[in-house]
Amino acid sequence: MVCKIKKDLKLRKKVIKVFFYKQLLKSFIKNPKISIEERQYLKYKFNFKYKFSISKLRNHCIISQNTHSIYKYVKLSRHLFKKMVLNGNLPG
Repeated sequence: MVCKIKKDLKLRKKVIKVFFYKQLLKSFIKNPKISIEERQYLKYKFNFKYKFSISKLRNHCIISQNTHSIYKYVKLSRHLFKKMVLNGNLPG
């Protein structure tokens, strides 16, 4: 389980890094002050495919590491959320 958590954290960091890199390239490509050759080179670099995409990320329950039916704001699966609320561990 710990290995999956570390792997997921590494993937999330890489996704964020690639996202900001792509945004930076987009801003350079749209800049009219840069020469055409440089913009073409940046477009060429921008078209590379990355292994890291946001759609590959999965949310995990922080207790059971389950990946199905996770509540986004509390990061718990619906089963554990229901148990914790019924036992009084979570207010509300």
